This record gives sequence, C-alpha cells and structure tokens, in this order.
Amino acid sequence: MIFSCYMNSKNNCLGQPSATSERSTTIAPPYWREDSNRMNRSLLLVVVGLSVGCSGAGGTSSVPRAVADSWSAKWCQAAPGNTKEQLIGIMGAPTGTTDTTLMWSAYQYQFNAFLDPDGTVNQLDNNVHSLSEAEKAALTCATVRTKRSVARAEKIAAAKPRRPDPVACTLVSEAEMSTIQLTVVTPGSSGAVVPASRIDRTIDEALNVLAWEGVVALGLLIVLAPFALVALAAWLGRRLYRRHEDERLLAM
Repeated sequence: MIFSCYMNSKNNCLGQPSATSERSTTIAPPYWREDSNRMNRSLLLVVVGLSVGCSGAGGTSSVPRAVADSWSAKWCQAAPGNTKEQLIGIMGAPTGTTDTTLMWSAYQYQFNAFLDPDGTVNQLDNNVHSLSEAEKAALTCATVRTKRSVARAEKIAAAKPRRPDPVACTLVSEAEMSTIQLTVVTPGSSGAVVPASRIDRTIDEALNVLAWEGVVALGLLIVLAPFALVALAAWLGRRLYRRHEDERLLAM
C-alpha cells in the first residue's frame, strides 16, 4: 500500500496543496519494512541450512563406514598437547577444518579438536548423544579433555603415596597375594580308629616273631663267636702240626 502526502512549510501531511511549492513523496509503511527484514532473515536461514545439510550429507557419504568406526579407538590415543600433525596422523584426514578447529564427523560420530595459537591441541571433545550404550562403553577416555584437566590428573596421581615395589620384581605375583591354607589330619585326630583286618594282624604277628628270633640269634652269635674262634684256631694248629710231623717222617 502506497500513499501520497503533500507537504509544505505550514502544515505537514494534511493533504492540502501548497501555494509556493508542491512535491510528492512515497513512504513505505513501517510494518512493510519489518516484513521485508523478516523475510530476508528467513531466506538467509534457509540458505545456511541447505548449505550445512548438503555439506554434512556429502561428508558422511564420502567417509567409509569402516573408517568412521575406527575413530573411537583412535580418539583415546590422542591427547591434549599433541600437535596438529600428530593428531591427523592418529585420526586420519579430518572431515572439516578451520584455523583453530579440526573435526571428524560422519554417521553417528562427531569428534572435535580445538587448537591453541601455537598449533597444539588445547581441548578434545566428542559428541556422545547419538551413540549407543555399547559405543559409549567402547570409549575409554573422558568426553572432554583439556590441557588443564590432564595436568590436574597427573598432579593428583603424583601426589598419591606409592606402595613400595617388591625387591625381587616390580609386579606382585598371584602367589604373593593368595592365602594358603594347609590342614593336617592324623589317624587319631578324627576320633575314629579304623580296626585292623585279620590279614594285617597276622602279618604284624609274623613280623614280631621274626624280630624276636633275630634278636635271639644275634645274642647267641655274640656269645658263641669266641668259642668258635678258639675251636677253629685249635683245629688249624693241630692240622699244621700233623702236616709238619708227616713231612719230618718222610724226610727221615
């Protein structure tokens, strides 16, 4: 809608012609300007949304599924303080980059790295909202890691008292950590005595008889041994004497 207002020096916008000068000015109503600005913003949002959507779809389709699935294991190998080149060497080529950020985004994964002016990694974070519980459990590192948080964790770990290592080795073996229980059972400790069989009793009696017979024989041997030695000496002496006599008689 357009309306004309005739202006002069005495009355403004009264619709009356001026005697000295007359001009026509076309003015757009205020709500028309608001609608125009709103439309421009809407068109800008649509264009940005389409460009982001197309770039995201292109990035996802250009990354193989196997490569994207391997990002989770590689991500925890990276650490704040790595250089940009080291991070790319671990993760592979990023899907998006700026002067201060690197991004690996495809399918349900999104990993972001923020760089310091010197080119080292200041912060690493990953978006886990689209991941399943199993995929979240596979991530062994924190969701957000910064240089400050890593330094704080190292300081806390260094402040904890360390248990002295064993002298023989630096690792405690399973045998050193285990408890050994030994139970000794004697025949009379259980309170019940097993009766011996008939064969066992017969063998025991025979062994006892043989033992006593051996003791008696040994005693007799000790007693009779001197007499036997005397008798043997006498027999040998007599035989030598008779032989000597026989040789003497033959010599005569």
